Amino acid sequence: MPQGMDTVIGERGVNISGGQKARISLARAVYSNSNIVLLDDPLSAVDPNIANLIFHECIMGELKNRIVVLVTHQLQFLDLCPKILLLGEKGNVVKIGSYSDILSTGFNIKDILDSYNQALKSNPNQTETKFEDEKKGYGRDLFQSQELLEPEDVQISSQRASLKREVKSESGDITRRVNPESQREMQTQIQLQPPKEEKLIVAEEKLSGNIRFEDYRNLFSYSMGAFSIFIYLFLSSLASGLQLAPSYILSKWTKLPFQEQQEESVYSYLLIGSILGFIVVAFVRGIVFLLMLLESTTKMHDSMAMHVIRSKILFFDSNPSGRVLTRFSKDMTILDVLLAPITVLVTNGALRTLSVVIVVSIVNPLLIVIALGCLYYMWATTQRGVGPMIEAQRFEQMYQGPINQSLTTVIQGMVTLRSYNKFSHFRNRFIDELERSANSTFGYIAVNRWIGIRLDFLCAVFGVFTAFLALAFKNTIDREYLTFSLQIITDVIVKFSLSVRMFAETQNMMTCSQRVYQYTQLEQEDELVKASDLKSLKVDGWPTRGQIELQNVSMAYSKGSRLAVKNLSVTIQAGMKVGIVGRTGAGKSSILQILFRLSECQAGSVLIDGVDIKTVGLHLLRQNVAYIPQAPFLIQGSVRENIDPFNEFTNQQVLDALKEVNLLDYINRSFENGIQTKVSESNSLFSLGQ
Repeated sequence: MPQGMDTVIGERGVNISGGQKARISLARAVYSNSNIVLLDDPLSAVDPNIANLIFHECIMGELKNRIVVLVTHQLQFLDLCPKILLLGEKGNVVKIGSYSDILSTGFNIKDILDSYNQALKSNPNQTETKFEDEKKGYGRDLFQSQELLEPEDVQISSQRASLKREVKSESGDITRRVNPESQREMQTQIQLQPPKEEKLIVAEEKLSGNIRFEDYRNLFSYSMGAFSIFIYLFLSSLASGLQLAPSYILSKWTKLPFQEQQEESVYSYLLIGSILGFIVVAFVRGIVFLLMLLESTTKMHDSMAMHVIRSKILFFDSNPSGRVLTRFSKDMTILDVLLAPITVLVTNGALRTLSVVIVVSIVNPLLIVIALGCLYYMWATTQRGVGPMIEAQRFEQMYQGPINQSLTTVIQGMVTLRSYNKFSHFRNRFIDELERSANSTFGYIAVNRWIGIRLDFLCAVFGVFTAFLALAFKNTIDREYLTFSLQIITDVIVKFSLSVRMFAETQNMMTCSQRVYQYTQLEQEDELVKASDLKSLKVDGWPTRGQIELQNVSMAYSKGSRLAVKNLSVTIQAGMKVGIVGRTGAGKSSILQILFRLSECQAGSVLIDGVDIKTVGLHLLRQNVAYIPQAPFLIQGSVRENIDPFNEFTNQQVLDALKEVNLLDYINRSFENGIQTKVSESNSLFSLGQ
């Protein structure tokens, strides 16, 4: 680990191996100072030598004064356990007592040990096993270059190999021999190496600056096109005109003599018609805009989902799930639910203001001068406050990810947190994250009220000036036009104040559009299907033999990071069984990721049956390469769906596969529905080995 104890472990330990996870968990138990330690088979995740070392130095050493309950199938440690509880296949107790007590009862535990040792000897991973391919010469000079590690790492690895450790378990005595000179040299070499700064989890990029026209264009570029936008603006303009019509009709109607006002007049029909027309146009306008926005957000969501699904593995390793979920949950909810009505209010207010300015400038130019001054002050005030509002909103969005991540972590690690009674620690951390989010929200609300108070005060002042002007010009301007202009200009100032606030809200909501659009630009994996797949490879039945050749392959997980594999050249003949051996971090899993193209090569090429896998589509490649990761993963569905997710094989073929891995009897014995048994999300039906 480049940072030593300060190395950041990714979500679910993505950057450490299964053995490292087990040892870190074991170290946590050692430092917990608990009187009783429950160990659920931690030795199965490490190799036999490490398991032997852990058992003698940790379980029998550091934990010797504590009660240890060890669940294990490592039978070679039975004679060192003070008490043994032997369970049957159905969980029943077969024998209980010390090793000697169980032997004295006549229980033939020796047969179990003999069968276990025989299984070890027949294990193809043992060094004594010879493959037929090796006899043919395939096993010699397999690796033409052993630069899986950096040169200095190779030096340390070779020196570490010179350390001789011998553990003797006779009569419970434990001795360990270490070459002191080699140990000192190795420690010196390690201390001379400066830690490399490599961060797995990257900080979330916070966008900055005001919302630009380009951001609106990015959102509505997914809509039904420019024609739909033109239709919406036309309907909005028509609705604004119809909204002014009742005030104008009333001003003309009130000018008539009182007797004529009481009689049936054409103005009554015009008034009713304008109101009904406004309702219909406003309704159609809202439907058009909702369809536009729904089309935009749906396509943007689909694009984001596709880019996230097809993004490189490094993206998921360096971005916690809570950060990704925030985009799909809160950000998309704001765009789907809140943006539409607020945008309609802003558009309506802007067009209403424009129409009023035109009408009032004709009636009384002095009123329009004062109105334009007020509108400018409102706009300037809003522009002054909208910047801090946007920044506060961005901080609140950025802090939402850690909150979701904390909840996910607590849910996933519920058993561990309860075991160590660490809920208070995570509760305090969760409260700190909530406070950071609440501080940003409070700043957003405070700036919003700062803008609102100033706009409301300006509206009140403008109302007073309007009343004085009406009194001053009552004899020079026609009464009907003066009444009409005063009415609409007072109304538009209030409406414009609301529209300005809503525009600030729209600016804040557009930060969600920015964040979603950011995920639509993620770097993608290579093409799923290439032209060569359909033309020649499928026709020729590629791959035909399965020969793999790596030519000077170098690979790093990210730009600027150290090479995980360096200048590797190897030829694996068809049908060979190859074991990749190396210490933690040597690049064993990296080679498998190269073959599966989960990570691309920085240099070199990989050939399968003479075809460079870079020229092959990912679908065809991954359909023909079986990959089993270190951490087993089961999908939520039936046992059959987990084995044959694409339903390509018959039930009998699935049963034969289960029989080959010695699991069919267990499934038939334990589950009534057999292979149709549903696997839960927690995978509680099967053990890690199963």
